[in-house]
Amino acid sequence: MTHNAEMNTEIHSTAIVQLNTHNSIRGKWFDLSNKEMRLLDEALTYHSDGYTDADITVQTCWDADRLDLGRVGVQPSEKKLCTQTAKNAIKKIV
Repeated sequence: MTHNAEMNTEIHSTAIVQLNTHNSIRGKWFDLSNKEMRLLDEALTYHSDGYTDADITVQTCWDADRLDLGRVGVQPSEKKLCTQTAKNAIKKIV
């Protein structure tokens, strides 16, 4: 699943949840435990909602996505980053 700047957010989120919920990628491209799959589901489901409070694994996924917003012409906001590492990285970009 790749990002498309013109993709409707609702369609985008729904497609990700469906992809993950149906486990079409689990066991085919990678193996995850049930706990790891729940974390992946949380990261994918809420990645566009601006949350910052979650398990460190989920936070890292969200930060990675947000730090890459330049791909669609958006400057990441330090306030919307979860980890200090990501906040430090954004200071170097700006």
